[in-house]
Amino acid sequence: MEDLKQELTEVIAEVDKLSKTEKSARLRLIQVSKNFRDYNEEDIKNAYEKASCMQVELILKREEEKQLRVKRDELERTLKTIDVTLKRAENLALRLSTVIDYLKSDLNILTQQLKDIHEKQVVGMRIIQAQEQERKRIARDIHDGPAQVLANIIIMAEICEKMIEKNEIDEAKQELNELKGTVRTVLKEIRKTIYDLRPMALDDLGLVPAIKKYVNQLNKEGREQVRFIIIGEEEALPRYLDTTLFRIIQEGVANIRKHASANNIDIKLEMRRDYINLSIEDDGTGFNVRRTMTNEDDINGLGLMGIKERAKLVDGEAAIESRPGHGTRIFVKIPIYERGRS
Repeated sequence: MEDLKQELTEVIAEVDKLSKTEKSARLRLIQVSKNFRDYNEEDIKNAYEKASCMQVELILKREEEKQLRVKRDELERTLKTIDVTLKRAENLALRLSTVIDYLKSDLNILTQQLKDIHEKQVVGMRIIQAQEQERKRIARDIHDGPAQVLANIIIMAEICEKMIEKNEIDEAKQELNELKGTVRTVLKEIRKTIYDLRPMALDDLGLVPAIKKYVNQLNKEGREQVRFIIIGEEEALPRYLDTTLFRIIQEGVANIRKHASANNIDIKLEMRRDYINLSIEDDGTGFNVRRTMTNEDDINGLGLMGIKERAKLVDGEAAIESRPGHGTRIFVKIPIYERGRS
């Protein structure tokens, strides 16, 4: 909490500093815009670029401040809840001494329940950390990619306006051609970001076509050879299962590409009447499953935990088989209670 408060204080100071800098850049831009005949093209471009960059940085920094405030509030509520839980636990500890003889036959069950509670707490914290890291990655990607390009588009459009005013038609056409190329680039980057968040094919076409499209994209981008096999008839599934299965495949493939050094990845989807079997297998380096799953600092373990949790949320189960030097196999079985349910 203290670290978070310190970080928030620093971010607030940065926001104040950026606000002043951004204001100064806007005033400079206004001055240049009003008296553009007194400045050369480089001065005008620099003024627009600086103002745009300052504005983008200020927006992102304010969003970071907002997220930190939300995180601080959530942490404060969590600490209060933990305090109440601790007091209840202390109360329970006093009572346990009087009933311990009655619990001897159930100690194994109690131990397992406590272990499950601890694992859920660990998974919850690790999922929160992963979400924060993903948000930071998306914010960084947008800042370094589309946001910067959009700022340049504004500058290029302003330059075209000036050229047209000066009757420099050929130069304006050339600048507009470059502008179209820039717009296509930023559109491609935005579409990729949208696809990572929620692939449109999943909603428009369904699970199997979305997986095929995803696999084709993987084979174009990566060095691994990815194969997709479907067993059984392709039938429409409840929407919640479409999303769950697709995210499990994404998480499993991402883990393999990051950690396994595999050459081949096989995805098999078996469609049964009452359940679905999914397997993701690779020929990579493999790992010690128990050690990875119990190591809270292992990112690979976090991804595998996420797969198990996703399966569990829809009453399914997931198993991971691996050992060093022999690749990895992820097997998921999920029941289908009602076809057509969304």
